[in-house]
Amino acid sequence: DFALAQGADYAFDPNADDFVDNVKSVTNGGAHVAIEVTGSGQALDRVLDVLSEGGKLDITGIMHSIRKKADKIIGG
Repeated sequence: DFALAQGADYAFDPNADDFVDNVKSVTNGGAHVAIEVTGSGQALDRVLDVLSEGGKLDITGIMHSIRKKADKIIGG
């Protein structure tokens, strides 16, 4: 509700079962750009699920516990 009140066109609950389907629906197949700032492995998984093929991901916050996963994704 807060995001919508601030002018967002859409707001999604990343914990909802239909999160991925909803994001892909409004983005015509997946997000071209996503930003992950929590450093959560679960959040990173969700973001990767909604990216379009060739989509760009900005990982701003990263916790040591997901470093190996991130390195595998970005080739580090």
